[in-house]
Amino acid sequence: MRINKKHAWFLLSLAIVTIIVPVVIFAAAPLDSRPPTLSFREFTQIPDEKVPIRVPTVIELPLDGRSFDYPFFAVKDLSDTNSDGFIASYFRRSTVVSATPMSVVASADLSWGAMLDNNYQTYASLAVPEDGIGRAVIELTSAKPVTASALTLLLDGEVALPNTILIQADTADGGTNTVLLNTTKMSGNTVRFPKTTSSRWRVTLTYSQPLRITELSIRDEDALSATTQGLRFLAIPGHDYVVYMNADRSVTLRTTESGDLVTDKGVVRIAPLASAQNHAYVIADTDGDGIPDIADNCVSLFNPLQEDVNQNGIGDNCEDFDRDRIVNQKDNCPNDPNVAQTDTDGDNVGDSCDGEESRITERHVWVPWVGMGIAALVLIVLFAFAIRAQPKSKEPKPPIQ
Repeated sequence: MRINKKHAWFLLSLAIVTIIVPVVIFAAAPLDSRPPTLSFREFTQIPDEKVPIRVPTVIELPLDGRSFDYPFFAVKDLSDTNSDGFIASYFRRSTVVSATPMSVVASADLSWGAMLDNNYQTYASLAVPEDGIGRAVIELTSAKPVTASALTLLLDGEVALPNTILIQADTADGGTNTVLLNTTKMSGNTVRFPKTTSSRWRVTLTYSQPLRITELSIRDEDALSATTQGLRFLAIPGHDYVVYMNADRSVTLRTTESGDLVTDKGVVRIAPLASAQNHAYVIADTDGDGIPDIADNCVSLFNPLQEDVNQNGIGDNCEDFDRDRIVNQKDNCPNDPNVAQTDTDGDNVGDSCDGEESRITERHVWVPWVGMGIAALVLIVLFAFAIRAQPKSKEPKPPIQ
């Protein structure tokens, strides 16, 4: 019997399939490509007829009387269809104020002074202690009494609000550490308390995640101020623009190169324009788990269930139960220290806590032998077919006499 090509290919395929080990390919999740304009609550449109210029000119959109938690803006040229970036801009704020200056009582951490420097790029950094609950007492003093009823706390990007806040003050009637706002959960950047006059304030914060405070201010209600502010950018005649404003977080934009937007000479201040609600606005949610950053117990890691077994304000995904310096969500053995994260069988369970062998050939030691046996049998059959396929030699017939 002669083996044909069809039979040979079939038998060869059977031998190969017998010893193949399946490989699972995991697809990486796509990166977040949402536009930065989703970070802004409002926008203002500037049509070309509102900009009385004939040559490229730095214009200023008046924003007097407006208050912004985060002074970040995004300017888009609607007439330039060839660019998907933003125009460089400058937020000018000029204030003449008689507010009483305040200072932070001397602290071992020199960064605390950044809370009162009016610079949103600097911050006071408060680390989380080993027990998982941080507590900071911030004392503010002034040369003369300040009357206030609100406190604003601004944070750096991707930072959750403190767990609680307690506000006390030495009152004018002689009270020491009088409680103005008892320990309460923070749900926003600004908290209010009964109107009080004091020259010494004490703010106590508790927090479960690293805290970075860019600015802390007690609003002086007796301060007299005259403020003018506006947003400047280089405008082109005949172009329409849109300005996004009132962000709820720090925003990083890719912008054009900036010219001199600071010098007042030659700047055209246009008429004030009304803003509209940005319906595309999405509250800050760094990890995309549906929980806003200000309320998320694990800001940087996906945890929609907000699981917190030990009720310490830190989401279980962000904790490091076994203290091997790998957070639970990324730890293949969250309850057993294993810095190397060794996972011999590749089942995403570290060897330190893996009581089951996931590799088929290791769990069932007979599988390789069966595979080799089948392969050997196939080879023997192929060899036999090859022998039988050889033509038989015929004996020569004797010559006819």
